[in-house]
Amino acid sequence: MGGPIVDLPESLDYPENMFFAAQLDLKKFSAFDPLDFLPKTGFLYFFIANSGDHGKVLYADVEATQLTRIVREYDRWFFYGCLVNDIFNEKEDFRSRYRYCEAGEDLDGYDEGDLIWDYFAGSEKSKIYGIYTHCQKHEETIKAITQEADVLLLQIGEDFTEEGVWSVQIDLVSLIHRRFQNCRFEWGQS
Repeated sequence: MGGPIVDLPESLDYPENMFFAAQLDLKKFSAFDPLDFLPKTGFLYFFIANSGDHGKVLYADVEATQLTRIVREYDRWFFYGCLVNDIFNEKEDFRSRYRYCEAGEDLDGYDEGDLIWDYFAGSEKSKIYGIYTHCQKHEETIKAITQEADVLLLQIGEDFTEEGVWSVQIDLVSLIHRRFQNCRFEWGQS
């Protein structure tokens, strides 16, 4: 994820005026794809544009031996890189999005011990699939977005960014038909 190094096949160009965000080796992810929607082979590439609400997802069904290393230094989005070694599958549910109101919190209508929506829950991790995360959206909005026929294709969370969450969503039909040009991008930060 991120950094100046990306391995691209000859068939793909590094998008102009964008920054590298992530490269997924789908062979490694296929064993952890409970929905079986992602391609089983090839690579997904994610690039982000200046606002964070624009980007590009590219797919290439090639072997790792067909990739060429490109080094492009930049000082904006995700300029330092991180190699992800561990991939695992875990369940996520809306109960994890709530917390208890603590003593001394000044929240209108809530008392100490009341269960309240946690706007920042879920932002601490990067993932594919799962519950959509955005710290500026209300509970009802997050639930509505998550229950649509859309898939959270990638979330780069605060475990990598340290501040803010970048989400890439795609509708299920586009994902199944590999229409990655139909992705939507959103940056959320308090």
